[in-house]
Amino acid sequence: MKKHHILLDYENVQPKSLPSMDREEIYLTVFLGPNQPRVPVELVMRTQPMGNRARYLRLATGGMNALDFVIAFTAGEILAADPDASICIITKDKGFDPLLEHLWSRKIKAERHASLDSVQFLQTAAKQSLKPLGDRVQSVAEHFSRAGVSKPRTLKTLKNTIHSLFKKALQEDEIDSLVEELKRRKFIAVTDNKVEHAWPAASAASPAKA
Repeated sequence: MKKHHILLDYENVQPKSLPSMDREEIYLTVFLGPNQPRVPVELVMRTQPMGNRARYLRLATGGMNALDFVIAFTAGEILAADPDASICIITKDKGFDPLLEHLWSRKIKAERHASLDSVQFLQTAAKQSLKPLGDRVQSVAEHFSRAGVSKPRTLKTLKNTIHSLFKKALQEDEIDSLVEELKRRKFIAVTDNKVEHAWPAASAASPAKA
Protein backbone atom coordinates (compact mmCIF):
# COMPACT_ATOMS: atom_id res chain seq x y z
CA MET A 1 0.00 0.00 0.00
CA LYS A 2 1.38 3.38 -1.05
CA LYS A 3 2.10 5.64 1.93
CA HIS A 4 1.16 9.33 1.90
CA HIS A 5 3.37 11.56 4.06
CA ILE A 6 2.01 14.98 5.00
CA LEU A 7 4.68 17.47 6.12
CA LEU A 8 2.96 20.40 7.84
CA ASP A 9 4.95 23.63 8.12
CA TYR A 10 3.27 24.86 11.30
CA GLU A 11 5.28 28.09 11.28
CA ASN A 12 3.59 28.95 8.00
CA VAL A 13 0.18 27.26 8.23
CA GLN A 14 -1.80 26.81 11.47
CA PRO A 15 -5.00 24.89 10.67
CA LYS A 16 -7.75 25.30 13.26
CA SER A 17 -8.68 21.64 12.85
CA LEU A 18 -7.50 18.58 10.98
CA PRO A 19 -9.47 16.43 8.53
CA SER A 20 -9.75 12.72 9.22
CA MET A 21 -6.40 10.94 8.85
CA ASP A 22 -7.50 7.66 10.39
CA ARG A 23 -6.18 5.61 7.49
CA GLU A 24 -3.15 3.37 7.82
CA GLU A 25 -1.48 4.77 4.69
CA ILE A 26 -1.46 8.41 5.93
CA TYR A 27 1.46 9.75 7.99
CA LEU A 28 1.75 13.25 9.44
CA THR A 29 4.77 15.22 10.59
CA VAL A 30 4.16 18.64 12.17
CA PHE A 31 7.19 20.96 12.06
CA LEU A 32 7.40 23.60 14.78
CA GLY A 33 9.72 26.57 15.02
CA PRO A 34 11.73 27.44 18.15
CA ASN A 35 9.19 30.15 19.02
CA GLN A 36 6.30 27.68 19.03
CA PRO A 37 6.67 25.90 22.38
CA ARG A 38 3.00 24.84 22.46
CA VAL A 39 0.41 23.41 20.08
CA PRO A 40 -3.39 23.60 20.50
CA VAL A 41 -5.04 20.79 22.42
CA GLU A 42 -7.39 20.24 19.47
CA LEU A 43 -4.44 19.46 17.19
CA VAL A 44 -2.97 16.98 19.67
CA MET A 45 -6.31 15.25 20.20
CA ARG A 46 -6.86 14.87 16.44
CA THR A 47 -3.43 13.35 15.91
CA GLN A 48 -3.39 11.12 19.00
CA PRO A 49 -5.47 8.28 17.42
CA MET A 50 -2.86 8.05 14.66
CA GLY A 51 -0.33 6.63 17.10
CA ASN A 52 3.17 6.45 15.63
CA ARG A 53 1.87 7.64 12.25
CA ALA A 54 1.91 11.20 13.64
CA ARG A 55 4.85 13.07 15.13
CA TYR A 56 5.99 16.57 16.06
CA LEU A 57 9.44 17.94 15.21
CA ARG A 58 10.48 21.22 16.86
CA LEU A 59 13.65 23.11 16.06
CA ALA A 60 15.74 24.11 19.05
CA THR A 61 17.22 27.13 17.27
CA GLY A 62 15.99 29.23 14.39
CA GLY A 63 17.51 30.97 11.39
CA MET A 64 16.76 32.00 7.82
CA ASN A 65 14.77 29.16 6.20
CA ALA A 66 15.84 26.82 9.01
CA LEU A 67 12.53 24.96 9.15
CA ASP A 68 12.44 24.69 5.34
CA PHE A 69 15.77 22.86 5.33
CA VAL A 70 14.56 20.43 7.97
CA ILE A 71 11.37 19.73 6.01
CA ALA A 72 13.38 19.10 2.84
CA PHE A 73 15.78 16.82 4.73
CA THR A 74 12.88 14.90 6.27
CA ALA A 75 11.34 14.39 2.83
CA GLY A 76 14.65 12.94 1.69
CA GLU A 77 14.77 10.60 4.68
CA ILE A 78 11.27 9.35 3.96
CA LEU A 79 12.00 8.72 0.28
CA ALA A 80 15.30 7.02 1.03
CA ALA A 81 13.46 4.56 3.29
CA ASP A 82 10.43 4.21 0.98
CA PRO A 83 10.98 5.36 -2.65
CA ASP A 84 7.33 4.64 -3.50
CA ALA A 85 5.97 7.04 -0.86
CA SER A 86 4.28 10.31 -1.81
CA ILE A 87 5.19 13.63 -0.20
CA CYS A 88 2.68 16.41 0.49
CA ILE A 89 4.10 19.64 1.95
CA ILE A 90 1.57 21.96 3.57
CA THR A 91 2.92 25.51 3.36
CA LYS A 92 2.28 28.80 1.60
CA ASP A 93 6.01 29.13 0.95
CA LYS A 94 6.59 28.86 -2.83
CA GLY A 95 10.29 28.38 -2.15
CA PHE A 96 9.57 24.65 -2.00
CA ASP A 97 8.46 24.55 -5.65
CA PRO A 98 11.99 24.01 -7.11
CA LEU A 99 12.37 21.02 -4.77
CA LEU A 100 9.05 19.62 -6.01
CA GLU A 101 10.12 20.06 -9.63
CA HIS A 102 13.30 18.13 -8.86
CA LEU A 103 11.28 15.32 -7.28
CA TRP A 104 8.94 15.25 -10.30
CA SER A 105 11.98 14.84 -12.56
CA ARG A 106 12.81 11.73 -10.54
CA LYS A 107 9.27 10.37 -11.05
CA ILE A 108 8.44 10.95 -7.39
CA LYS A 109 4.89 11.93 -6.46
CA ALA A 110 5.12 15.19 -4.52
CA GLU A 111 2.93 18.24 -4.09
CA ARG A 112 2.55 21.45 -2.12
CA HIS A 113 -0.68 22.90 -0.79
CA ALA A 114 -1.37 26.09 1.13
CA SER A 115 -4.11 24.30 3.08
CA LEU A 116 -5.04 20.78 4.12
CA ASP A 117 -8.46 21.43 2.60
CA SER A 118 -7.08 21.04 -0.92
CA VAL A 119 -5.33 17.69 -0.41
CA GLN A 120 -7.26 15.31 -2.64
CA PHE A 121 -6.71 12.03 -0.79
CA LEU A 122 -7.87 13.64 2.45
CA GLN A 123 -11.00 14.97 0.76
CA THR A 124 -11.80 11.48 -0.54
CA ALA A 125 -11.87 10.23 3.05
CA ALA A 126 -14.01 13.17 4.14
CA LYS A 127 -16.56 12.53 1.37
CA GLN A 128 -16.82 8.91 2.46
CA SER A 129 -17.52 10.07 6.01
CA LEU A 130 -20.21 12.53 4.84
CA LYS A 131 -22.21 9.99 2.86
CA PRO A 132 -25.83 9.76 4.03
CA LEU A 133 -26.66 6.71 6.11
CA GLY A 134 -28.80 5.23 3.34
CA ASP A 135 -25.90 5.43 0.87
CA ARG A 136 -23.61 3.73 3.36
CA VAL A 137 -26.15 0.94 3.87
CA GLN A 138 -26.35 0.45 0.12
CA SER A 139 -22.55 0.30 -0.20
CA VAL A 140 -22.30 -2.31 2.56
CA ALA A 141 -25.22 -4.35 1.18
CA GLU A 142 -23.75 -4.34 -2.32
CA HIS A 143 -20.40 -5.47 -0.92
CA PHE A 144 -21.74 -8.42 1.08
CA SER A 145 -24.25 -9.41 -1.60
CA ARG A 146 -21.50 -10.21 -4.06
CA ALA A 147 -20.69 -13.88 -4.57
CA GLY A 148 -17.58 -15.11 -2.83
CA VAL A 149 -17.35 -12.26 -0.30
CA SER A 150 -16.68 -13.64 3.18
CA LYS A 151 -19.25 -12.83 5.86
CA PRO A 152 -17.83 -11.80 9.26
CA ARG A 153 -18.96 -14.13 12.05
CA THR A 154 -18.47 -11.68 14.92
CA LEU A 155 -19.64 -8.12 15.50
CA LYS A 156 -16.08 -6.92 16.02
CA THR A 157 -14.95 -8.38 12.69
CA LEU A 158 -17.98 -6.92 10.94
CA LYS A 159 -17.19 -3.45 12.27
CA ASN A 160 -13.55 -3.79 11.24
CA THR A 161 -14.64 -4.85 7.75
CA ILE A 162 -16.96 -1.84 7.46
CA HIS A 163 -14.17 0.41 8.72
CA SER A 164 -11.89 -0.85 5.94
CA LEU A 165 -14.67 -0.72 3.34
CA PHE A 166 -15.02 3.04 3.93
CA LYS A 167 -11.25 3.59 3.83
CA LYS A 168 -11.21 4.13 7.62
CA ALA A 169 -13.03 7.44 7.17
CA LEU A 170 -15.92 6.69 9.56
CA GLN A 171 -15.87 7.38 13.28
CA GLU A 172 -16.82 4.67 15.76
CA ASP A 173 -20.27 6.14 16.42
CA GLU A 174 -20.94 6.29 12.66
CA ILE A 175 -20.08 2.61 12.32
CA ASP A 176 -22.36 1.80 15.27
CA SER A 177 -25.23 3.71 13.63
CA LEU A 178 -24.63 1.86 10.38
CA VAL A 179 -24.69 -1.52 12.13
CA GLU A 180 -27.95 -0.60 13.88
CA GLU A 181 -29.50 0.33 10.52
CA LEU A 182 -28.35 -2.97 9.02
CA LYS A 183 -30.06 -4.75 11.91
CA ARG A 184 -33.22 -2.67 11.48
CA ARG A 185 -33.41 -3.62 7.83
CA LYS A 186 -32.85 -7.27 8.81
CA PHE A 187 -29.71 -7.59 6.70
CA ILE A 188 -28.00 -8.93 9.81
CA ALA A 189 -28.96 -10.27 13.22
CA VAL A 190 -26.64 -10.06 16.21
CA THR A 191 -26.84 -12.40 19.20
CA ASP A 192 -24.13 -12.44 21.86
CA ASN A 193 -21.83 -10.62 19.42
CA LYS A 194 -22.34 -13.38 16.81
CA VAL A 195 -23.58 -12.19 13.42
CA GLU A 196 -26.08 -13.95 11.15
CA HIS A 197 -26.34 -12.67 7.59
CA ALA A 198 -29.41 -12.25 5.37
CA TRP A 199 -28.16 -10.01 2.57
CA PRO A 200 -30.47 -9.41 -0.41
CA ALA A 201 -29.53 -10.32 -3.96
CA ALA A 202 -27.13 -7.81 -5.49
CA SER A 203 -29.84 -6.22 -7.64
CA ALA A 204 -32.06 -5.64 -4.60
CA ALA A 205 -29.39 -4.20 -2.30
CA SER A 206 -30.65 -0.60 -2.27
CA PRO A 207 -32.25 1.62 0.40
CA ALA A 208 -35.40 2.05 -1.70
CA LYS A 209 -36.16 -1.66 -1.56
CA ALA A 210 -35.06 -2.23 2.04
